[in-house]
Amino acid sequence: MEELREPWYEKYAKLRYFNAPDGEDLLGKLWGSGRIALLTGINFGLLDALVLSRPFRVPTLNNLAYSTMPLLGIATTFTSVTYAATNIRGKDDVYNYVLGAAATAPVTHLWLKKPFWTFNITLFFIFAAVTKKLVTEAGGTFFPDQVKRMELLRSTDLTLVKKHPHVLD
Repeated sequence: MEELREPWYEKYAKLRYFNAPDGEDLLGKLWGSGRIALLTGINFGLLDALVLSRPFRVPTLNNLAYSTMPLLGIATTFTSVTYAATNIRGKDDVYNYVLGAAATAPVTHLWLKKPFWTFNITLFFIFAAVTKKLVTEAGGTFFPDQVKRMELLRSTDLTLVKKHPHVLD
């Protein structure tokens, strides 16, 4: 009998950015961050194409590429610089994430071409990267795996006007 092998895509589905310590498994980290950037860029591109600009045929691909490609470049730059800084410095700390997030500034500027937005978005990337690193080091999760949305709705009273005790039914 033939052994059942797992499909070729199963090993990629399991890759996450934080599966390995920083400074190891560059391909897994690139895949983990690139997947998030790809999905985010496609969602932003579809939002732009379907809701805002409404292009027809080929320009739709331009809208998708305008948001997806820079986000992939930003994710790749962050991951590569963080990986290199960890290996060069020999330390796994927050400063590697600051260097990685600061290195995304040229890619962001090539995309947006506005110094004001480049500076502010780079500061946001630095803040988000440092926060994610500190939360992960503390053993917490930045985004929980499963959110109990229905529990929150069931336990919350959503009525606009409470029933007055003196009003008869």
